[in-house]
Amino acid sequence: KLYFASKLTDRSPELIHVGDTTDHWMIFTIDYMQPKSMKTFVWHNELVCTNGMTKKVTEDAHHLSHRKIRDFDDIAPYLENALLECSAYEDLKDKLINKKIDPSTARNVIKQFFLPKETEEEDKKRSLNISRLERIYEHDLIGGHLDTRQGNAFRLQQAFTQWTSHHRKAKTEDYRFSQKLGGDLARLDSRATELIREAVGV
Repeated sequence: KLYFASKLTDRSPELIHVGDTTDHWMIFTIDYMQPKSMKTFVWHNELVCTNGMTKKVTEDAHHLSHRKIRDFDDIAPYLENALLECSAYEDLKDKLINKKIDPSTARNVIKQFFLPKETEEEDKKRSLNISRLERIYEHDLIGGHLDTRQGNAFRLQQAFTQWTSHHRKAKTEDYRFSQKLGGDLARLDSRATELIREAVGV
């Protein structure tokens, strides 16, 4: 399986203060064990904390496979949609930064995210995950000192992406990253973001 990444953001002149800055990457994955396996993602990487989340990029009129040589005309529709995804992320980030959320609502979103489990062992894991996320949100958020992460929905969203990017158990860091690209961790990020949007009306 191969990964190809191209940075979509230009940082010239170089940043002096990172602040709440996002770098966007367009990433192709190719799995030679599967037909029509070329997949495209945008990786939104928050520089202050290295939290990240991805969005799969699709193009209805074009399907990429690894069975022929590709040129720019094949890739261009995916690049265009990737840039649209970058704009959509920046717009959502701005809305979440400007939406206040009280601690009790934030805790309710975290509890809602972890649905009740059937067995006692599963319920114990659920309680541990809730406690871990609440601690990240309230005390351990990387970059939590920034004004853009004070008492707002973006702080809660970044608590979730910090959990999937750095804390949730994974076999290896390589495996973790593969799961952030269209795997279980990507789905967790998307679900958490949707719950937060519903809670604050964005």
